[in-house]
Amino acid sequence: MSATSFGVIGAGTIGRALAAHAAKAGHHVLISNSRRPETLTDVAGALGPTVKAVMVAETAEADLVVLAVPFVAVPFVAVPGVGAAVGDWAGRTIVDVTNQFATASYEGRADIGELSGSEWVARHLPGAYVVKAFNAMAGPYVAADPRHAEGRQVVFHADDDAALIETLRVRRGLRRRPGRRRPALAARRIPEPAPRPKAGLGNLMRDQPERNPMMTSPANPQQTVEEVVASFLQRLAKQDADGIGELFADQIDWNVPGSKELPWTGPRSRREHVAEYFRTMWPWFVPGQSTADLEKMVISGDDAVLLADFTHTVAKNGKRLHTPVALHLTITNGQIVRMHLYEDTLAVHEATKD
Repeated sequence: MSATSFGVIGAGTIGRALAAHAAKAGHHVLISNSRRPETLTDVAGALGPTVKAVMVAETAEADLVVLAVPFVAVPFVAVPGVGAAVGDWAGRTIVDVTNQFATASYEGRADIGELSGSEWVARHLPGAYVVKAFNAMAGPYVAADPRHAEGRQVVFHADDDAALIETLRVRRGLRRRPGRRRPALAARRIPEPAPRPKAGLGNLMRDQPERNPMMTSPANPQQTVEEVVASFLQRLAKQDADGIGELFADQIDWNVPGSKELPWTGPRSRREHVAEYFRTMWPWFVPGQSTADLEKMVISGDDAVLLADFTHTVAKNGKRLHTPVALHLTITNGQIVRMHLYEDTLAVHEATKD
C-alpha cells in the first residue's frame, strides 16, 4: 500500500492511538490540537518519525482526516481564520470519532434535535464526506494491536458513498476489518459510551435540573451557546460587521476599555453600535495582516469566555501589535446580550501612536 497522508485533529487518547497505528502502517501523519504545534512536539516524537505536529488547517490538508475533538468543540474547528481553524471543507474525507456528549468532560447528552451526531458534525463541515467510526471503542482498545489470540477487531462505520473507498483503503492499512456499513443517518444507532456520572455531588444535585450547555434555548431552539459563539467568530473572520451585529440583542452590555485616542473603544448599549465599532476599528489595521489564535474556550451556562492572542499591523506606522485577549460573551435566547473585551490596552495605545 502506498503511503497516504493521515491527519488527526485532536491529540487525546483516541487521536494519539490512531496516529500511532497510521504511522506504523507507513502513513505520513499530521497531528494538531487547539493550541500551537510546539505543545505537541514531544507527543509527535513519541509516536514515530513520520508524525509531525502542525496547525489544524494543515492537518485538514491530509488525504484522510480524523476528527477526534470533544463534540462541543466541533463548531470551533470549523471557524475560518481563527487560530487553528479550516476555512474550506469541500471534498475532504473526515472520519468522525466524536460522541454526543454535552461537555468536553464527557457529561450529559447534547440536544441536537432529530439529527444524528454525524449529521450535526457534517453541517459544521460543509462539503466534507463524513464517516462515523471508532466512536464506540474506548481509547485502550483503539491503541491495542487489533489482531490478537481472540481474533481481529471489527470497526463499525456509517458513511455516505463518496467517502467509502478512501476510508476502507486506509483502514486496511490499520489492520482493522470493517463491520457493517450504514448511511450517516444511521450513525445514531452505533452505540456510544455512557456519559460519565457526576461524582461527589450526592443529594445536592439529585433533584436539580442540570443546565446542559448544548441545550437549545426556548426562544430560539435552533441556536445553542456554542453555535452563536461559532457564528460570531466566523463573521468576525470574514469582517462581516452587519452580520456580527445581527447576533446581538437590541439592548446590550458592551465594553472595550481604551482611551480617547482609540475611537472604537468604550461602552456601547445598542445593537446598531456593534457594526459601527468594527467599521471604526478595522481601518486602523492593515487588511489581511491580522490573526487571532484561539487558545482556550470555557462555556458555563449562558456565558462563554475565550482566551486568545491577537496580532495586527497598524496601518499608519507599520508597527506590529500583539496582545493577549480575554473575551466574555453572554448569550440569552440565542442572542448576545453582553460582550466585554479585555486586552493589553497600553500596548494597543503605544502601537497606534505616530
